[in-house]
This record gives sequence, structure tokens and C-alpha cells, in this order.
Amino acid sequence: TRPATPRAAALLLLCSAPWAAAFGLVAPTAPLPIVTLRPQSAPAIFSRSVLPWARAHSAARSRCGLQPMMLEGGPPPEPTLEEEVFGDMAGGLSALDKALQRMPSMAVGVTANTLIAASAVLAWLITPSRVPALVTVGVASAASKRVGDRLKQRRRDTVPAAIAEMILQSGVKDLSLVKVEELAQRLDVPPDVFEEQLRKIYGEFLQAIAEDEDVTSAQVSKLAALRRNLGLKWNVTEGVHESKARDLIGSGAALTADNMPAPLGKLLWASMSLFATSKGRATGDGLVEAMGLSPSQAAGVVNELSAPLYKSALGQALGKYNRTEMPGVLQTVRRALNLSEAAAQAVHNDVYDSQLALILPTGSRTAVFDDESKELLSELEGGLQLRSAAQRVQARTVPLYRLAAADLLTQPASVANPNGAWAELAVRQQGLALGTDRAKAVLQEEARRIATEKLTAAAQLMADGREDAAVAAMEDVVGFSDLVGNLVQ
Repeated sequence: TRPATPRAAALLLLCSAPWAAAFGLVAPTAPLPIVTLRPQSAPAIFSRSVLPWARAHSAARSRCGLQPMMLEGGPPPEPTLEEEVFGDMAGGLSALDKALQRMPSMAVGVTANTLIAASAVLAWLITPSRVPALVTVGVASAASKRVGDRLKQRRRDTVPAAIAEMILQSGVKDLSLVKVEELAQRLDVPPDVFEEQLRKIYGEFLQAIAEDEDVTSAQVSKLAALRRNLGLKWNVTEGVHESKARDLIGSGAALTADNMPAPLGKLLWASMSLFATSKGRATGDGLVEAMGLSPSQAAGVVNELSAPLYKSALGQALGKYNRTEMPGVLQTVRRALNLSEAAAQAVHNDVYDSQLALILPTGSRTAVFDDESKELLSELEGGLQLRSAAQRVQARTVPLYRLAAADLLTQPASVANPNGAWAELAVRQQGLALGTDRAKAVLQEEARRIATEKLTAAAQLMADGREDAAVAAMEDVVGFSDLVGNLVQ
């Protein structure tokens, strides 16, 4: 038999080598305080005898109407979307993962080789002498090689967490592409594996944006910055978007623009808005096809989500740019939001109509369309490049003039003083800036409507056998006809 003492010495020396190489760079940590090892269910501040007094004191404060005291500065702010996504990604590393991440590639190789050698010697030491040494060493070396390969793979798997930490430190927009590429070299990650890891990082952030209820253009900007700073090509980016769409669709019913879940609609909006900045290198056709939508349906979903953002940007632009600068600015915003021209024009019409409603409220008997209002709407019309401003103005002024005509035609005093009624109508027509021909047509239409109502009422009285009332109603119709004739002339 071989002596045991030299073997034991060799065993201790060789077994300690890989662990020293693996963890020699890790700084020792202080032991946890004893208080942190206590069960969470048992408070460490108050004893059980104090708790009844604390509850009674809290109840007394409530009865007195005293509110709980707030810390100065209020509660901490809510974490941003990227802080949630990349914080979870960076927080999934164990102590071993962090140690492997910090180790140089040479140290990992030395650790793996030392582990193979140590395992072979250990197997030779503890295996009975009747087993051939070559078999023993070979089996142990193969098993240790697998362990070493797993250590290397585990080190490569820390790439997403490492990039997430870089994003948390610098932000998505300031993430360095150079440092991202250096990370692949430092951790010895093959190009195909590294690209798959980048796809995973981008996909996690894309899914978080799709599931977020808020719709902001800043989300698309951050998504574009992440794609650019990760070095993802447009065809790879399109593939990630299509894959996420298929994951969200699952095996459910066929999609339409009406029954589309909110995350899918948000994904489509963010994708098409992002692809609009690719200068034709990404079209989104594959994504639309994966969702089973027609191009017009997809455009409708995008327009629905982009229209409120465009309206908000339009309001800011109105207060900042003049009528000559506005068209170019709005065209840039529309392209950034991937909003169709028809949808943008609908927003313009809505904004113009809203301003008209403030100047000429529905049902108002005193509102006027004066020079100041005309100048304001003219500036707005030029900036929005409206094609139907005159028709939209008349859509507000004609009902107001019709209301004034109905009031005068139904007043008994107007029959006795047709000249006064005509003067009032002329003032109202001028206040609403309504043309003579249009005002005359409105007056005739309203007079015809009222005359028809009076004749119908007289006929009904005659049918009911109330001849005296019917004769009086007909006399009223005759007087009304004289009034209308005088006003029209």
C-alpha cells in the first residue's frame, strides 16, 4: 500500500487551488447583525407589553381627529419603467454569479483546468488500487470538465444582468455601445449567444412597454435608444417584435381592430412608431401579418393611440410657433408618431371646432364673430392648414342666426313692428358675419317651418270642431305671412 500522509497533503493542496482561484478576488463580507436574523413576525423595537399601549394611543389620536404624521418630503417616488425592468434583471445574480462576472477570463480558465487536475488526483487517491489508474483519472477529468464548462457558461449567462446594471447607472439613452461590445469579449461570449442575450434584454423592455398603460412618445424614444446602444440591426429588431406579438397572441381567437387586447395594441403602436424612424429598413409588414391584421386595420390602431399625443403636441406648438413655422413642425411630429395625414387632419378639425365653440357657444343669443375672433381663427387656420374653415364657421353661425330668426318670428310684437324686427335681424346678421344671401335663405327656411306648424295647428283645431279657435289661428297665419313678406323684402 502507498503511504497516506503524502496523499493527504497533495489532496489538500490541489483541492484548495481551484477555490482560491475562483474566490480569491471576492472581498470578505462582515457577518450579518444578530438583529437581522430574528424572525420577521416578531418586531424588534417594542416588546409585547408595550403593544397594547401603542394601539390605545393610536385609537385616541384617531378619535381626536389627528392624522398620522408624514415624513418630510413625502413618500419616495415611484420607480420608472426601466428601473423596474432592469432592476429585476440585475438583482437575479447570486454571490457565485457576481464572483464569476468579476473574474478575468484567464482566471476562469485556470480554475477550470485546476479543477480537472485536482479531481483527477483526488480520484486516483481514493480509488482502490485494483481499478486501472487511467480509467479513474479519465472519468474524473471528464466529469470535472463538465463542471468547468458549466462555470464558464454560468459566467456567460451574467451578460443580461451586467448590461442591466450599466443601464441603471447611466440610463437607457446614455448606455455605451462600446462597453456593451467589450463585455462580450471580457466574458468570452460567442457572437450568436451574445446576440440572443441582447434580443432577450430588448424583448423584456419591449414587453414592459407593451404592458404599461401609459402611452407616451418618450417610451418609443427609449426603445429606439436601447436598440441603437445594444447594436441590434433592424432585421433582428423586427424579429423580436414579431416574436413578442406571437407570445401575446397565444392561441386565442383571430384578432381584429375591435377585440385587440390593450398590450397588443400598444405593442403595434410602439413598433410602427419605431419602424417609422428606420428610413425604410424596417416596415413592420411581418408584425402586421403575424397579428392577422390588414394594413388599414393596423393603421387604425396606431392612429387611435397616436391622436391624443399629436393633439397634445399641437397645443404646445400653437403657443410656440407662428403660422408659417407650424406646418413644418406638425409634419415632423406626425411622422414621429406614425400618424396618417387623414387622422392628423381630423385632429386639426377637432381643435379648430373646439376654438369655435368657445367663441360661438351653442345656443348663445349674444355671441358675436368680431374682428378679434376672426384674426385668432385666421392665425389658427393658417397654422393648421384647414381646407374647410369657412364651412366650419358657418356650421356655428347659421344655427345661432336661425335661433335669432325664430325668436323674432314668434314674437307678437314683431307683427306689429316689422321694421324693428328687420333691424334686429340685420344687427344679428352683422354680428355673426353672415352673408346676405345665406341669411335670407335661413330666414325663409325658418319662416316656412313656423308657418307649417301654424297651419297644422289650425287644421287640427278645425278637425276637432273648434271653429272659432281655428279661425283665430288662420288669422295669425295671415299676420305671420305679412311679417315674413316685409322681412324678406
